[in-house]
Amino acid sequence: MKFAYKNISNVKIIYGKNKKKNIFNHIKNYKCLLVCTKRCVNEIRKDKFLKPLTDLENVDKVIIPSSEISLYQKKIIYKQIVNKNFRYFIAIGGGSIIDLTKIYNAMLCSGKKEFDIKALTKKNSLIQKFNPKKIIALPTTSGSGSEATSFATIWDKKNKKKYSYDSVNNLPKIAIVDPSLTSLSSKEIFLPSALDALNQSFESIWNVNATRKTKFYSSIAIKMGLNAFSGYFEGNEKKFFKNISKCSVLSGCLINITKTALCHSLSYPLTLKYSVNHGMACAFTMLEVMRYNRTHKENLFIELENDLNIKSLDSKLEIILKNLKVKSQVKKKIKTFKNIENLIDQMLDKKRALNNIAPVNKTIIKQIIYKSWH
Repeated sequence: MKFAYKNISNVKIIYGKNKKKNIFNHIKNYKCLLVCTKRCVNEIRKDKFLKPLTDLENVDKVIIPSSEISLYQKKIIYKQIVNKNFRYFIAIGGGSIIDLTKIYNAMLCSGKKEFDIKALTKKNSLIQKFNPKKIIALPTTSGSGSEATSFATIWDKKNKKKYSYDSVNNLPKIAIVDPSLTSLSSKEIFLPSALDALNQSFESIWNVNATRKTKFYSSIAIKMGLNAFSGYFEGNEKKFFKNISKCSVLSGCLINITKTALCHSLSYPLTLKYSVNHGMACAFTMLEVMRYNRTHKENLFIELENDLNIKSLDSKLEIILKNLKVKSQVKKKIKTFKNIENLIDQMLDKKRALNNIAPVNKTIIKQIIYKSWH
């Protein structure tokens, strides 16, 4: 897999159990700023490999109360960062923390003294005035693949808005992917994240931006994702975390090239309006999106099934979603089909939906969400 990462990403990806200790090789000569949650700091202090990180003189810290903080709180924290002198960001956390670190880095590049996400995400509104900091990412969840992407997302749940920013400066210099870090999360966190990773792996293959090369690696990522869930249902957590951590970072490498597609487009209003977990929201329509795409590109799926040595991808995915009760969990949040039907206009995010290999319009979206719901 080292060969695979090297050939699909510009991020230096260090993978393996207890590889987290390698971080000290990269930061010993530089001033650094550690960004993580309060809970994460407590975990670091209990970790024999990472514990020294909290005591190093060259490592300053910015502690985020939780990954779910408001946009206002993110502004307050930026004020703690803006005048600090350092070269490396060390982001330890899930996709939300790594994305927030990327956004802070972009703000610093622009010379902004105040946190202004609207200005940052408005095209060509900010000019880079300073060199970006280097980012070292250590993911504690396996899902977003943020450790291998150049884009970042900020959710403003109070005003029900999503802000996205994409820049080559956002791409972490180093990603240390250690399954022992991701295994610390509760299943309420790691299962939806795992679904996100699997979904991204699929979306990178039923994608208009896919190439022969990305399809090859998408097949590998999908195989890892499916093996991970097989391990979980067998009660083999070691198999689950090993495979899903690999799937996640590889899916991040892939969507950094192809971008995400229809499932993500459909998911955003579910998260903003009804607080459906992002991974669950993406997984909710994944089976029906695959079935729809199959009607247009049957050979793609036959080839994929042959590569994976699977008789039916539909059946495989249906079992995963059924066992994790994805449909019932989403329904619990949204209550009625009418509620989700009212979101159709917001579901056609052209930046994502039009990456799908088959045509997408509001009629198609209605059919997909109807079949997903019933």
